[in-house]
Amino acid sequence: MKRLLILGGGTAGTMMANKLAPILEENDWQITLVDEYETHYYPPGFLFIPFGIYNKNDVIKPKRDFYPSNIEVIMSQVDVIKPKENQVVLSNGKVLGYDMMIIATFGLNALLKKMVKKLRVSTVGNSIQLVLWLKCLEYP
Repeated sequence: MKRLLILGGGTAGTMMANKLAPILEENDWQITLVDEYETHYYPPGFLFIPFGIYNKNDVIKPKRDFYPSNIEVIMSQVDVIKPKENQVVLSNGKVLGYDMMIIATFGLNALLKKMVKKLRVSTVGNSIQLVLWLKCLEYP
């Protein structure tokens, strides 16, 4: 059985799970989604609470309500991504293997933005440096 691991249960991770779960054969694929938070907050809706248009229940929902029922969901932080071993280590020490991984985490995006800014990817040399760094990086 092949293992698809989705890191991040926000908008992108949820969309990937919902798009792929119905088309990947359940006998061939195990889909696992990892996210550290149980609750989804809808910040654009916060604006409407003071005016009585929305209330707390309109903007705060359990994330599991949005995930397909046929996937495994693990609520945990990711400690380390080991791309050479096709493994992810969770904060509780549990190791997850994968054949394919989708990284849909805000945290990784923030890390990459910092690295791009730090390297000042405005030259070919710095761009190549970033590519080499990303290929051998063990996250975090």
